[in-house]
Amino acid sequence: AQFGSIQMSQSSGIFTFPSTGFYKIDFIALISYGNVADNQTVIKTQITTDNSSYSDIARASAGLHDTSGGNVHENASEVSTLIDVTNTSNVKVKFEAQSINNTTTVKGDSTRNETFFTFIRLGDT
Repeated sequence: AQFGSIQMSQSSGIFTFPSTGFYKIDFIALISYGNVADNQTVIKTQITTDNSSYSDIARASAGLHDTSGGNVHENASEVSTLIDVTNTSNVKVKFEAQSINNTTTVKGDSTRNETFFTFIRLGDT
């Protein structure tokens, strides 16, 4: 759901802020693992302050290091952070999920939140 009249914009996975200010950002991911021994995923919130180079501002891991394999695991993982957006042309954010195996799925659904982001403007910068 979207609230208010000013919304984030997104192009090619890069999110642009509608106005300057302090923002709370949450990245929640529902992760499904296939039938492998190591099931580990890192989710990241990345920021740029120069509209060019990105760095991790928040990260979390999910999964299980299990050498026996044979199980399917689902995990939810959450990353929260605060960002001071001083310039909407230069300060932008993107999200990433990295896994050590190729059977990992970051789940999504068009009728309910499974993997999603929330942006809440807290106040002026």
